[in-house]
Amino acid sequence: MTYTISVVISGEHEPNAMIRSFWGVMMGVTAIVLISLGSGGVTALQSFIVITAVPVSFVLLPSLWNGPKIAQQMARDQDLYRPNRVETDHRIAEEKLAKETTVKKID
Repeated sequence: MTYTISVVISGEHEPNAMIRSFWGVMMGVTAIVLISLGSGGVTALQSFIVITAVPVSFVLLPSLWNGPKIAQQMARDQDLYRPNRVETDHRIAEEKLAKETTVKKID
């Protein structure tokens, strides 16, 4: 979790160990404070987890939306992608239409 937070905050693929340590300590201190609040400490910790999960879900939503498109592009870049039948038929139809349009322009 601290690695993910550090990557998002710093924008680097390998964030500094100090940044990761800072977020780990902050998460631990927050958990200790919430648990030690008395009889409702565990309930407060659970509420904190739920409350902080909502904004994080909004941050992750675009990656879930764009993930398949990015994975498909990565597969094409690595020559792992095989188009499905619909894409192949669509490409053939576009090529046929382009050829017919070219023939009409020549005439």
